[in-house]
Amino acid sequence: MAIENGTTVAARLVTRCESDILAKGVEEMITVDQKEIIRREYFLNRRSMREIARELHHGRSVIRKAIYDPGIPVYKRSVPAPKRTIGPFVEVIQQWLQEDKQRPTKQRHTAKRIYERLRQEYGYQGSDRTVRREVRGLRGKIPESHVPQTYQPADGGTFDFGEAYVLMGGRETKVHLGFLRLDYSSKYLVVALPSERQEALFECHLRGFAYLGVPRRMRYDNLKPAVHKILTGKNREEQAAWVSFRSHFLFESEYVTPGRGQEKGGVENLVGYVRRNFLVPLPDVRDFAELNAYLLDCCERDAGERQRFGRTVQSSGRRSGPAWGGCRRSCLQPVSRLWPRSTGANKSGSGATGIRCPRNMWAAW
Repeated sequence: MAIENGTTVAARLVTRCESDILAKGVEEMITVDQKEIIRREYFLNRRSMREIARELHHGRSVIRKAIYDPGIPVYKRSVPAPKRTIGPFVEVIQQWLQEDKQRPTKQRHTAKRIYERLRQEYGYQGSDRTVRREVRGLRGKIPESHVPQTYQPADGGTFDFGEAYVLMGGRETKVHLGFLRLDYSSKYLVVALPSERQEALFECHLRGFAYLGVPRRMRYDNLKPAVHKILTGKNREEQAAWVSFRSHFLFESEYVTPGRGQEKGGVENLVGYVRRNFLVPLPDVRDFAELNAYLLDCCERDAGERQRFGRTVQSSGRRSGPAWGGCRRSCLQPVSRLWPRSTGANKSGSGATGIRCPRNMWAAW
């Protein structure tokens, strides 16, 4: 008896399997043997998917899946299995997990505690393993809670440091950028400095306050020039020189939770915005004075062009009139007193008229 070729045998095998599947009334699922035949026809015999689909009586989507996925077929439910036991309690579990987001990490519900509460308070009759499986699936689906942010004029501002590269004196140089941004109007100032030391922090604030005014409250990362030690909750042990600086201008300081940059997301996004829009391509400047003049011009131009709630930043705030200027005159504190620019640390007297700090010679007021 003549031996039939592999293709004819494969066709008969698949046809027989199809008849069995249709007789049972279940969804078509090809086996690994059928996948092997399809892959051999495609890769070894160089036949097209159209030819294989026509001969083996499969759709091209099935052929394509078999070609790119030689693994064992896995059955997937088209409709999730009904949760007869735990189903009525899913909303209760979701509510408890959502409330846990606002509670201390070490005092949140465990799967065991949820199981106990369901039995005691709701008469749950299922097993603890069912509860554990449901809690495991829900934990990754509970979104972080967010509170819409609304601000009043001059109520607050944010500050952050960033880094960028520029061409300074013909050489590619890394500079440190200080960003001071007002919450209500979104108006901001960017200052370039050679470091992020404490005197750089002061210099950024002095220029920002002179340009924008002094808000009532400022939010920060846990910057080393300002924070000496992180205590429990929102409490911080601050640097003495920083406390003196803050007391001079009479504003309040707040610090975000470590690792939670979204608590001051506006200024975090501003760092990337400035790098992409002001420093591409790399600006070619002689020194920091020219670079800061360029950045100030960019801030002014951006405030007059960028839209916020249907208005430019320069005119946002009131329905008529020069809103930014009016808001600044009526709400923001002016910089009326000079700050003695001495950090109080690592300083040495130089006569009676100056204090020498790293890279700076500032007047002693």
